[in-house]
Amino acid sequence: MYIGKESAALKQIYLIFKLFLFSLVFLTACSGLSTEETPPPDPVDSAGEFAPIVSATGVVLPTDWARLSISATGVVDEVLVSEDESVTTGQVLVRLQGKEQLQAALSAAQLELASAQRALNDLNENTALVAAQVL
Repeated sequence: MYIGKESAALKQIYLIFKLFLFSLVFLTACSGLSTEETPPPDPVDSAGEFAPIVSATGVVLPTDWARLSISATGVVDEVLVSEDESVTTGQVLVRLQGKEQLQAALSAAQLELASAQRALNDLNENTALVAAQVL
């Protein structure tokens, strides 16, 4: 029982310490807020000589990223949107080459399906006839 009370007391002290640190960080961060404008840098110092200005390079990154994927493989034939253009869900972005080949393959598959369906219908219609002939 004594260990449990000590553990609870340590947890309370630890919680108070965390709250104190959070308050300290928060107040320190807010103390830098000022309504005064920062004066622009003067490229010429008081002696009339040129004062160097610091220059830096960097990379600009977007705040939002989107990963796009296409469910079919192929060579892009036409891009239908331009860079920096907003797009909506379901909007066609590119067209792939080989549309004619895909249409021909689709037509062949539909013909094969119709043929298979016809064969199944014939089998279902002739089942009773075949069963009667066997008996």
